[in-house]
Amino acid sequence: MLSTFEITIVQLFIICAIFNGLIFSVLLFSKKENKLANRFLSLLIFSLSLTFTPYAFDLKPLGRILWVTWLPFSLTYWIGPSFYFYVKTLTQPNYQPTRTIFWHFSAILLNYIHSIYHLITGGSNVFPWFHHFAELLESFAIVSIIIYLLLALREVRQYQRSIFDQLSTIEGLQLRWIKSIILVLLATFILIIIYLAVNDQFIEKYFNVPTNLYHHLLFSIYASVIYWLAINGFLQSQTIALATVPRSSTSIGEDATSHLAILLDSMQKDKRYLDPQLSLKGLSKHTKIPEKEISAVLNHQLKKNFYTFINEYRTIEVKKRLLNPKYDHLTILAIALDAGFNSKATFNRIFKAATGQSPKDFRTQRQSQ
Repeated sequence: MLSTFEITIVQLFIICAIFNGLIFSVLLFSKKENKLANRFLSLLIFSLSLTFTPYAFDLKPLGRILWVTWLPFSLTYWIGPSFYFYVKTLTQPNYQPTRTIFWHFSAILLNYIHSIYHLITGGSNVFPWFHHFAELLESFAIVSIIIYLLLALREVRQYQRSIFDQLSTIEGLQLRWIKSIILVLLATFILIIIYLAVNDQFIEKYFNVPTNLYHHLLFSIYASVIYWLAINGFLQSQTIALATVPRSSTSIGEDATSHLAILLDSMQKDKRYLDPQLSLKGLSKHTKIPEKEISAVLNHQLKKNFYTFINEYRTIEVKKRLLNPKYDHLTILAIALDAGFNSKATFNRIFKAATGQSPKDFRTQRQSQ
C-alpha cells in the first residue's frame, strides 16, 4: 500500500520560495553589476531561505535529530547584517568592509552551540540556565533584524537625497523597491515579535485571527519577500558612487553671484543639460566650481536641487522644439532624448508637472492654432 504525501498550498508556496531563493543566491553571487553588494544580497537570500526551511516540513518525527535540522534557523542572525551591508555597499559602491564586519555575523556561534548542546543531551536539560540564556538571545535575533533594517532605511534615505543633489538622471537608481521591502519586513518581524510574546489563545481572542491563518499570513509574506528581493536585486542596475557633498549649508561664499552667472552660462550658452549623464561632478569639472559650491548656490540662490535645475532646462528645450514646426517630423520621444532626457516616463512626468499638459497635448494645441 502506497503512503500518501499531503501538502498545503502555503507549504508548496514556501517550498518553491526556498528553492528559487537558493537558485537566485547562486546567480546573484556571480553577477558582475554591483558585485560586492550582490554578494551580501546572495548571503541575505540564502539566509532567508534556509531560516525558512524548517517551517516548510513537519520535522517532529525526527525526534532527537530535530536539533540538527533546526541548525539553519540560526541564520536568522545573518538576515539583519547581510541586509544592512547589502544596502550600504549598493548606495556606496566604493565602500570596502574591514575585518570588523565579522563581528556583525558572530552572534550565530552561540546559537549553534545551543543546538549542538541539545543534540548531545537529548531530552535532558543538563544546564537549564544555558538553555534559557540561548533562548533569550534567539529572541534578540528578531530585535537585531529590526535594528539593522532601520539602519538600512537610513542609508536608503540619505542616498535618495544625494542622487537629487548630484545627478540629473536617476532612472534605476532610486531604490524605492528596497525602501518598500524594508517597511514590509519591519511590519512582518513586528508581527513575529507579537506572536512570540503572547500565546495562541491571546491572538485568537484579542486579534480575532485564527492561529493557523496568522501563521499562513506571516509565512506567505516571508516567502513573497524572498521572491521580491531576488528578482528586484537581480534586475537592479549598477549604482553610482556619489561624492560627500554637504546639504545646503547656512551660508554661501562671496563668489556666489559670479558662480551663479557661470552656472547659468553653462546651461544657456554651452547647453550642458543636453548630456543625459550630466552629474554634479561633471558640471563642476566643466565650470571649475567646487561641487559643494554649486550645491550651495543652487540651494540658496535658486532654491533648487541639481536634478530640478538641469531638468527644467531640458523641459524648456523640449517646449521650444515642440513649438517649432521644423521639428514636426520628429517624434516627441526623439525630441525629449535629444534634449537630454533618457526615460519616456520621467520626461512625461516632468513635462506635465511644468506645463500642466502632456507633451502630446502641448504639440497638438500648437498645431491646431
